[in-house]
Amino acid sequence: MYVSRLSDILITLCLFWQILVILASNNSANYSPPDSIAISCGSSGELTAPDGRVWIGDSGSESSSSPKINGKPSKSRAIHQPDSVPYKTARVSHPGPYTFLSNFSAADVLGSKQMIREYCVNIDNGGSLTITFSPAQRKRKSDNFYAFVNGIEVVSMPTSLYFTPEGELGAPVVGQKYRFYIDNSTALELVQRLNVGGTSISPAEDSSMFRRWDQDSDYLLETGDDPAANVVTMRYTGTSTCIAPNKVYQTARSIYADTKLSENNLTWKIPVDLGFRYLIRLHCYEFQPKIAEAGKKEFSVVINNQIAEENSDVIQWGGTNGVAVYRDYIVMMEGDKMAGKRHLTITFQPNFESRDKHFHGSLNGLEVFKLSNPDNNLAGSWSVPELRSPTSTPRRKKPLSVYTTDLIATVLICTLTLLNIAVYYLRRVSDSNSGLTNIRSSPSEHRCRQFSIDEIRTSTNNFDPRFHIGSGGYGRVYKGSFDRELHLLQSSD
Repeated sequence: MYVSRLSDILITLCLFWQILVILASNNSANYSPPDSIAISCGSSGELTAPDGRVWIGDSGSESSSSPKINGKPSKSRAIHQPDSVPYKTARVSHPGPYTFLSNFSAADVLGSKQMIREYCVNIDNGGSLTITFSPAQRKRKSDNFYAFVNGIEVVSMPTSLYFTPEGELGAPVVGQKYRFYIDNSTALELVQRLNVGGTSISPAEDSSMFRRWDQDSDYLLETGDDPAANVVTMRYTGTSTCIAPNKVYQTARSIYADTKLSENNLTWKIPVDLGFRYLIRLHCYEFQPKIAEAGKKEFSVVINNQIAEENSDVIQWGGTNGVAVYRDYIVMMEGDKMAGKRHLTITFQPNFESRDKHFHGSLNGLEVFKLSNPDNNLAGSWSVPELRSPTSTPRRKKPLSVYTTDLIATVLICTLTLLNIAVYYLRRVSDSNSGLTNIRSSPSEHRCRQFSIDEIRTSTNNFDPRFHIGSGGYGRVYKGSFDRELHLLQSSD
């Protein structure tokens, strides 16, 4: 009866919790972009992708709202084809009299299922967006370069989403004493967008903005504490609900240290091009109800081994707990932009300046954008690769998590093996000390002694009743002494 009542209570609590989650997810109205266009290049009509989004073909339509295109369509089967839409068709353009600052080749990402480039540009009211794909110039007659694209998405967004809002001074520059204002003439290219501590988030799950959030495990150098997952009721104070989807704030990675614990850092390493400024956006959320005052949890943000902000406090940023907040920083990657990629590091570490406070910091999401230079250039160190054999398969590095799992499994197996050996020998020593006979002893050690009738008569004084001690299954039992040892003897009636 008690178990049944307890089960009913648990079911009721689970249903109540699910209702709270549904209400929380519907609490904030999703941003609805005025323009959300998905173009399937080289195809015609409307096509529905597996995630339910409708893509419009750019062929055969003469509507005034249709994109104006040049080049010819092409259909082929991809080696790695994750979705049929929009990767089943492409629009190809062959070289013309153009010069491109930096060559880009899709062959550089062979082995990947898809390649997506995301940019943020400002278009004045009534203006048009022009996108041009130009193949590389031929250097030899045998060269056969061409440009192609499978799909194009155009989604409008609030002006202040990534550009500096009016009335603000801009984001602080790491290692400098001034701020950088991202105006509408600056173009942004997405480098990385990570859901910290959680799984990847598909574009269909991102509140009408169609952004993809990758898991962060492949970019971690120092992991801090184990990732935490929480069901949260979101509040957006002073920020738009399209800053990040609710799912980003349901997981986090944290650091925690005090006088009894050693330093515990969180570090991400992201490859970027040299010669550009980068916008780094941190998404944070304090979900613990007992932490409601500023100054209770402080940490330091370090970017490229330079302190970006000390005494960082999520409660101070948002004014209270339970509020989604973000923090922007600008960092300059010095060097020749054609010299290749280098690693940008972002580190969360305890702030040991104030020993009377809790040293705790957590991160829910991370975005990194490349900013265009004054010449409106975002091109990095792309180059045309050498021709590769179609049969050769490029090796892909195992992520750090795979190596960590292998190491843990190896250590665990070795530990269990040594433990089994130790237990085996301890049992043998214990058995030897207790006088137990080894079960593998020779048969002669366990063979019963045989007595002659004369020996039995002598030892029992010719079956004297005084030596009779009882009866057994086969007759009377006598006691007798042989070689100064007492034995029990049984005689048949």
